[in-house]
Amino acid sequence: MATFTLQPPSYGKVVGRFLVGIGDGVDADALPDAVVPTGTITFTPSVKKVLIANGSPDPLTLELQPVTATIDSSGYLSFNNQPGVTLVATNDSNINPTDFTYSVQYNIAYSGGVIDQSKFDIKVPAASLTDSTTWTDLTKAAPVPTAAGTAIVKGDPGPVTDLTIGTVTQGTVASASITGSAPQKRLNLVLPAGTGGGGGSGTVQSINGELPNLSGDVSLGATDVGAVPNAAVGAALGVASLDIGGKVPIAQVPAIDYSRAAPWTMFVVRWQGSWPARPSGRSDLVFLWVGPDPGPAIVTSGTAGMLADVDMRDVVAA
Repeated sequence: MATFTLQPPSYGKVVGRFLVGIGDGVDADALPDAVVPTGTITFTPSVKKVLIANGSPDPLTLELQPVTATIDSSGYLSFNNQPGVTLVATNDSNINPTDFTYSVQYNIAYSGGVIDQSKFDIKVPAASLTDSTTWTDLTKAAPVPTAAGTAIVKGDPGPVTDLTIGTVTQGTVASASITGSAPQKRLNLVLPAGTGGGGGSGTVQSINGELPNLSGDVSLGATDVGAVPNAAVGAALGVASLDIGGKVPIAQVPAIDYSRAAPWTMFVVRWQGSWPARPSGRSDLVFLWVGPDPGPAIVTSGTAGMLADVDMRDVVAA
């Protein structure tokens, strides 16, 4: 059978590469592997023929047939052991009709089974058969697969709920409910009543060692709750009493621990029928002695009287 090289029409070239992604095999890394599938890709023109009025040496009718290319051992599209497949260009102005398309049918298999039977249409523009930048690559011409994944809804965290105690009532069965709108919500409780008056002995076991009576009541004295009885008023470890003027008597005022005072703190020492000794030997504390003449003697050391250049004295009427 004789064959002819026709000019026109113009021609375009279609290329592509195909691999199958699988799990990691026995190799040095832990990454998924890619292997070569087998199969064919068929290009079927959308028109049965094209008319070439300015054909050389004569006008001619070119009947178009499907062309089937294969996937070679490296995963590349191949025809007659040559890379890619050459087809009549769909945009050649010398043919009629122009601007037709090719239906591309995948028939790709791996591991004994067909894994891709995609079908879509492409245009194959005229190209230089020696310039790869003008070729039609199926990876770029094929439609993007639909990504029908599961929607994952994730938003920013909302306000922190402020849960407070609402109503607390008695009932036969314990229950709880929440009312209100976020973030302000209330917890409402229904608590069962006790079986013995006041909660009954089945509820209260003891309070501070005191047992309930048959009615569930617990009698507590002052000492049971840590209260000081009246007999302890004015006594050691008790409470202070008040004089007729509503003041604590001097005899019940605890002594001041001057050793804990900050440096240069001032204290007032009043006449108490006699001048007491200086409360502290610390020279970094200041004392104001208030009372009649003669005042306490000024000394340079020790705790008797006043310290020179530190303490002061205010003479008042006796």
